Amino acid sequence: MTDFTIPAAVIEKATAGAVDKKMLVNWADRRLWLTDLQPAERGKPRLYSYANALEACLTAAMTGEGGFTRADVKNAITWRGRAHRGSPAVGYAADSWNALADLPEWEWPTAWWAVIASQGEFSIWASRTPEVPNHFRGALGVRLINVGAVRDRLKEAMA
Repeated sequence: MTDFTIPAAVIEKATAGAVDKKMLVNWADRRLWLTDLQPAERGKPRLYSYANALEACLTAAMTGEGGFTRADVKNAITWRGRAHRGSPAVGYAADSWNALADLPEWEWPTAWWAVIASQGEFSIWASRTPEVPNHFRGALGVRLINVGAVRDRLKEAMA
């Protein structure tokens, strides 16, 4: 069972205002969330799970600093969750994005995602160092995202 304990103000603080309460509600209204949301209750503010908060913070970092589109962020979260939750041999988990909070990189002291999102090509690789993996070298559009810093800003905002 997912715990929904994080208020919108924490996400707004973690993203330095890039994602505010209005945007969070807008994403819900437009069904843009990948991770499961708490059902809305009339007259009560919606609370968010750690996976929701990570999704919002990653979206802010990747669209702001990284220059990715929202679709690229959706692909990154989905692909990274699939890599963690399944494989072509055993089948992908249908809800791979809900594995977002369980990814091993959140436990690493430093964590980076190398992402290719160029000309219809998409791939992602998690690493403990800010280096482009050998199999990504020479590819167009490789960008490094410091997901460890995203996690750290969220944890600081939650404290």
